[in-house]
Amino acid sequence: NKGKTFMAMNGDLPRVAVHDLVIHPRDNELVLGTHGRSIYIAKLDEVQQLNDSLLQKPLYVFDFSNPTHNKNWGKKSNSFLDAPAGPSVSIPYFAKEKGIVKINIKSEKGLRLFSFTDTAEAGLNYVSYSLEMDSNVVKSFEKSVRDKKKNKIVVMKQADDKKYYLIPGDYTIELTDASGNTISKKFTVTKNKKEEATEENTNEKD
Repeated sequence: NKGKTFMAMNGDLPRVAVHDLVIHPRDNELVLGTHGRSIYIAKLDEVQQLNDSLLQKPLYVFDFSNPTHNKNWGKKSNSFLDAPAGPSVSIPYFAKEKGIVKINIKSEKGLRLFSFTDTAEAGLNYVSYSLEMDSNVVKSFEKSVRDKKKNKIVVMKQADDKKYYLIPGDYTIELTDASGNTISKKFTVTKNKKEEATEENTNEKD
């Protein structure tokens, strides 16, 4: 493999002869070896779910890995040359027709936290979400997760990149196509066990 370049096959496969094709059993990936244009790799998890029933749906959101919270999201590194690193989650979805898809991220209580759009192709699509929320809904979100009985008060902190990121909890992603078809899926930002352990040790010392 010396001198070869590996690329994710996300719609960028050129019109070029394919000389080798194999399915990697461990990673469930399709690997293509092309004529002088490197090696391309495509995940098969979603492709293998495209049955006749699913293909009749106008929209469908596949399962995706729940992100784990990191307190360093959007934090500046020690190097002044590096921009703050933010999170990103890839969301796979199927659209029967191409067009603009509107995407809303909502809290567990239905508060709309963030909105953006994606230009969908007819078929399988992948869109990236930065796990951020709009600054103008931060106060409303803080109030919605406040629990006076348990003395639970949440204060959102703005990261170094000036963004507010989702905290551990349950959320919903909602997709709507140009025809008004809507599909939603719940996801969770999971707690970071290492962060929890650090906080517990700090509290014990205090």
